[in-house]
Amino acid sequence: MLEKIKIKCIGFSVTGYGEPSYPIAISQRLKELGVDAELTYNSIGGLSIDSLPFLIKSFVKKGEADLVVLELATSWFSLIHTNVNSAIKYLNLIISYLENIETKIVFLNLYRKNIDDEDIVVQAIKSLSNNKYPVLDFKKNFRSQLKDKNDDGTIDGVHPTKETINHIVEQFCNFLVKDYSTLTLHSNSSNFEGLLDLQIPSSLHECEIFKFKNRHGINLDCYKIPWGQKIKHDFPEKTVLTGLFFLYGPDTNQINLSLDNEKMNIPMRDDMSFYRRLGFKHFGAIDVKSIEIEHPTKLLDIKLTKDSNQDVKVLNNYLIGFSTLI
Repeated sequence: MLEKIKIKCIGFSVTGYGEPSYPIAISQRLKELGVDAELTYNSIGGLSIDSLPFLIKSFVKKGEADLVVLELATSWFSLIHTNVNSAIKYLNLIISYLENIETKIVFLNLYRKNIDDEDIVVQAIKSLSNNKYPVLDFKKNFRSQLKDKNDDGTIDGVHPTKETINHIVEQFCNFLVKDYSTLTLHSNSSNFEGLLDLQIPSSLHECEIFKFKNRHGINLDCYKIPWGQKIKHDFPEKTVLTGLFFLYGPDTNQINLSLDNEKMNIPMRDDMSFYRRLGFKHFGAIDVKSIEIEHPTKLLDIKLTKDSNQDVKVLNNYLIGFSTLI
């Protein structure tokens, strides 16, 4: 009989969606079933799976969770990951880290209308789980419901209705109460020291720190780049950079980024920037010695879909760090 458990749910916008969202509803339902459940969650809406390995160390650490529930199948990879083998390699970073902190793992294979039920993410999950980690599959049920009733259980092809959340919660809690004791605790002794850390150029440490917190478990330090500022940095040796984490928000704009001879513009403002949220630009593996970050004085002319409640007087960009390795 399951009496007490610490659960961490990690996923994309579906994980944080709803009043209550499915993690909160799972916690409530488990308590109704007599289980002392301590449940927290991290939801990173709008990002691709490429971002997750570099954030997961800030989401959960050793001793914080008996069970991690991964909701990955409603997101996607950047175009650089076009086959199952690369997807497996990438997701294995996440699995290996969770094994390293000694927690049990369950996958929620949730439905998304515009992601095929056998997408490379789903194939990679099935390959990695290989009977080691349970996969609770909801895709087929709601795809079938769409065909039979023209109702896929979502409000927009992605985010679940209240009835769907209730269905997910009931199925998950029934599984947990019945089968938790049978789950195997897999572990490994891989050295993850620095492996998944973000690369933060030392020149950014001279910038003002902005603390970003959302109501879905994200808590990150960001480096404020004021309008018109330019920052240069030379690494001691060539460093592979693959992407950049930043914030969207009511006061954000764009940056011009130079990675040695590679120059690119990264918009940090879009029509959803009436609220502050994480952004990630994946630009592939670039071997870099010198970088230059410029916040240009040209304002991106973008109309927000709704007004912000923040009074914007000056423009700033907010950088979190560069991803490396993959």
